[in-house]
Amino acid sequence: MYKPDSNELTEVHQFDNVQDVYVANDRLYILDRSSNITIYNLLTQQEEKKLQYGDHASSIGADSKGRIYLAESNGNGDDYDLYLLSPEGTLLSQALSEEAVYGFCGFDESNGNYYVDTYNNWRYWGYDHDMHALRAGNVTGDQLTFHNKKLMMYICQSYFYEREEQAGMLGDKYICVDSTFNSRLKVWDSDVYKSEEPEDTEVFFLPRNNEEGGAFDPNASVGTRTIYREETDSIVTFKDNSYIAEYDIQSGEEIYSAKTDYPVFCLMEYEGGVAAVEKSGDNYYYEFFPWKKATSLEVEGSSHTVNIGDTLQLTPVTNGTMEEVYSWKSSDPKIASINRAGQVFGWSKGEAVITVSTTSGLSAQCTVTVTGEPSVQDPDKTATVTDGYASNNHSLNDYAIWSKTVNSYLIPNADGTFTRVEHCGGKMIVENYSAAGKKTGSKTVAMELSLFGGFYSGSDHNYFVFGQANPNDSDEEEVMRIVKYSKDFQRIGAVSVYGANTNIPFEAGSLRMTETAGKLYIHTCHEMYTDSDGLNHQANMTFVINENDMSVEQSYYDVLNLAQAGYVSHSFNQFIQTDGENIYRVDHGDYAPRGIALIKSQVGGSITKVDYAIPVGLGKVTGGHYNSTGASVGGFEISSENCIIAGNAVDFESESANTSDQRNIFISITDKQLTQAKTVWLTNYDKQQGINVQTPQLVKIGED
Repeated sequence: MYKPDSNELTEVHQFDNVQDVYVANDRLYILDRSSNITIYNLLTQQEEKKLQYGDHASSIGADSKGRIYLAESNGNGDDYDLYLLSPEGTLLSQALSEEAVYGFCGFDESNGNYYVDTYNNWRYWGYDHDMHALRAGNVTGDQLTFHNKKLMMYICQSYFYEREEQAGMLGDKYICVDSTFNSRLKVWDSDVYKSEEPEDTEVFFLPRNNEEGGAFDPNASVGTRTIYREETDSIVTFKDNSYIAEYDIQSGEEIYSAKTDYPVFCLMEYEGGVAAVEKSGDNYYYEFFPWKKATSLEVEGSSHTVNIGDTLQLTPVTNGTMEEVYSWKSSDPKIASINRAGQVFGWSKGEAVITVSTTSGLSAQCTVTVTGEPSVQDPDKTATVTDGYASNNHSLNDYAIWSKTVNSYLIPNADGTFTRVEHCGGKMIVENYSAAGKKTGSKTVAMELSLFGGFYSGSDHNYFVFGQANPNDSDEEEVMRIVKYSKDFQRIGAVSVYGANTNIPFEAGSLRMTETAGKLYIHTCHEMYTDSDGLNHQANMTFVINENDMSVEQSYYDVLNLAQAGYVSHSFNQFIQTDGENIYRVDHGDYAPRGIALIKSQVGGSITKVDYAIPVGLGKVTGGHYNSTGASVGGFEISSENCIIAGNAVDFESESANTSDQRNIFISITDKQLTQAKTVWLTNYDKQQGINVQTPQLVKIGED
């Protein structure tokens, strides 16, 4: 028994030979391997009774009436017998489960529903997969029934993604599953769920990253890490990393959140607040959250001024113990706009009233004054002609079907100067420019392999990627080399990639890079080894490089699928960005999928453990070259809340869309959770106007 106030841990009883345990009615129901049942009162810390039923019972449960449920293999294939016993151990009724039973998950006193963790075979790609699945039964009077046919949800894949007690009841009202199969928390209204007349009674779901910062750990948690707050009809649950949050079940809105000291192992309601058991390594920790609601709200600071083109962070302050969920609104976004994080962006001179509100109903206001002159100047008035190496790169980012690697780079340096890097004439030109645009120096960087992939200016180092063809599909052939340079372009080191299912790297696509936490992420494409049909099919591929020792930490380049790894084929343009928490990739696909795909993976996690969305679907566009989709992608950036893609396309929502139709410029905006997407068209030309809309780019001048 653990006493939180004194941090005292005392052993009060020892149970031997335990098979299964269930907690209900302030009691432990202990089933041992000889099918003996011990009922232990947690309040008096005494054994109340011992019972015995059956020979090979494997699972035990108990409802609010003290009736005991047992599951036992009957030796007939996969069949299990389910027994309902009185509190004294007398058999009341029994039912048959046609699949193995792993455990009882909860009991609903209001309608007699009970829920069971069972076996189910999921046949996919022609293979059998052993799964845990949630099923339901019912008790009316003392009569036990079980509905074998209806599978409510897959809980996990056996042996690979199992955790203890991934399903359970919340407040005798909701049944909850923390599924490691599809990485989400799901809640049903048990009061209206009927196992014999199944219907969709899901009321809440929350995406979860069940790797939680690394490879899957079966011992990272126990239970659903979710509690029910009856007075507000809400749940408090593990959100991600070291955050817990309260959600309104009916609306799905997040109300409050709190940061824990360590990753959450399990949650309990305690003394009107939330008790968290946390785990780091082999150590466990206890933390209590009073969960006191705020009654006042104000915006910190008495003066709020921002220059045009700059940002201002507004900070709300409450008297509560939890982090509120805030919504912000500007009275005039053309003067000052504000994002979900409370960052104001100054657009033009004037004043705007900013209002902040909480989900719980509090609000406060402040006035923001925008001053100064625009920092972005008219290029017609500020153009500078230099004497740098001349090249013809006008609109080389434009493409009709498939793209190509990016040859031209212009990097703003911290001191206001610029560095130009360009691949032209079979060599790499590097030029330095003053803030006024005057060339101050130049050098040439050698091409180390015959193909140029791309360049990236990192925070501490510069990186080039080169490649070469592999006509014999040899696993021993170097197909790609990533070279590390100092910021003044002195070569430091390199790492080579061999084989990698690559016949020609960078073919019919591009290569872009980003970095975070000492890792360089490379997103590109390749023509793959010759297939059985005699063709070299094209697809994307991704690499993670350790910048310190220049080693390849992760990669994927084989034939997979979108859900497995973010695999896209063909992929005719690739983009990659990070916000420090997640890696976001964009691919322009022509078949699998036919659309613009947005893929998300967690920093520090596996690049093949992904969430994805297809914010721009091109499946309705037909005609033209077999690779043509009637679209191109030119830019991808991340704001504080959204993923923003710029491109051109025909009207891809039209049922008669053709690749030869008029293209217009669009912006695709998808929230970082990849749950909502919208398209904003910036132009509306038609064929008669004779306008050739080329591929747009994005230039990020601020967080939003």
